[in-house]
Amino acid sequence: MVDIALKWTDSGADIVLDAADLTRGNDIKTAVLTSLFSDARATDSQVDDGNKRGWWADFTKDFGSLMWLLEREKLTEATAQRARDYCRAALAWLITEGIASKTQIDTTIVKSEGLKIRIIITRGANKKYDYAWQGIKDEAYTFNGTTLQVTFN
Repeated sequence: MVDIALKWTDSGADIVLDAADLTRGNDIKTAVLTSLFSDARATDSQVDDGNKRGWWADFTKDFGSLMWLLEREKLTEATAQRARDYCRAALAWLITEGIASKTQIDTTIVKSEGLKIRIIITRGANKKYDYAWQGIKDEAYTFNGTTLQVTFN
């Protein structure tokens, strides 16, 4: 099975159309983008305005990331650590499912540019997903002053 292709724009990811049809893309890349940039539902203690957000289809289990909680925060080492933790939690299912054997996530604050997140996803042992790793390329995305570099090993 092949997922839809996503392209990165100034306002986030969008689907790619070929005439009136959806363009097929890479399952893992689509899953990583969706996991990182879909809003996970926050707890009451994580928000002060009552808006816990969350993904509209998140009714069976947690999905997405809490990266959205960092949008209004000052960029500090503690913020960078939370970004690392939020990315790790959002991508944990890749390891649980055997798609990846590990994820390495590093964050760096670049004063003039903002937060840089580097994610290395190492291929898992589950042969069921071999097709999804074929031809996959590393990608870089920029959104709201954050640069995300995803490497697939």
